[in-house]
Amino acid sequence: MLPAHDETYIPLAASRDRRFIDRWALIMSAKNIPHEVYNLPDGWTLYVRAADAVLAEREIEQYEAGERERKAKRRWPSYFPESMPGLMLVLGLLAIFHSFTYAPPGREFWLDMGHASASRITDGQWWLTITALTLHSDLQHVGSNVVFGGIVVWALRRVIGAGRVWPLVLLSGALGNYFNALFYASAHNSIGASTAVFAAVGILAAVQAAERFRMPRTRIWIPFAAGLSLLAMLGTSEKTDVMAHFFGFLAGVGVGFAAIPLLKKELFTGRAAGLFLSLFSFAVVIIAWGMAFLYR
Repeated sequence: MLPAHDETYIPLAASRDRRFIDRWALIMSAKNIPHEVYNLPDGWTLYVRAADAVLAEREIEQYEAGERERKAKRRWPSYFPESMPGLMLVLGLLAIFHSFTYAPPGREFWLDMGHASASRITDGQWWLTITALTLHSDLQHVGSNVVFGGIVVWALRRVIGAGRVWPLVLLSGALGNYFNALFYASAHNSIGASTAVFAAVGILAAVQAAERFRMPRTRIWIPFAAGLSLLAMLGTSEKTDVMAHFFGFLAGVGVGFAAIPLLKKELFTGRAAGLFLSLFSFAVVIIAWGMAFLYR
């Protein structure tokens, strides 16, 4: 059934999605523009008086322009990996370092010098929280971290930029090992990059939650639920340090939220800045191993 005064009304918009038409009808109501909404064979249709058509279209255009501007301000900048070989290089170095440190007879030397010893970390040897991230127990251990870590870091790079990933992941992974040491505060030992991998999951959950924040009908718990689900599926096998993974995830969430004000700004986004941050992170790992050599 068409409007009672159909000779003076014209269709302004039609859609099979009623929510789309209801949004436009709400604008008409806010601007006191007479209108009608009908469910016709072609979908839900919004009618306005012919005399109000130009005004109605102008109001719709202004609303849509405002929405685009608000979304542009709210949206995270979309980064594609500036250098995919850079990510592959880091993962490759991790695998090569494993093959070097795993080979006898020096295996015990590397493990004793660089593993995350809870007692030594709580005594002040902070560098062990970093060196332990580069050591692995066997080929399956390093392989799972390279594959899963590569996927998570690649996704995180697309959100915050390639260069900015490494210092945040390194810091979060180290904090995860530190919190794990505080939790055990005893003769507990651990190794592996998985703490940093789950820290990357936490950072990704934090920035995704920040992106959803204040959006209509949002559910910001979804990224955290996804992260905890990954933790449950991939981080709780028989031989894994569950608490290290858990603390890595929590550290990643905390670092991610703390870094949001900086990430929202266009800081350290160019290629030169990305290279600097990547080299800085690599230098921190080298310094940590240097400290481990000095205080072994």
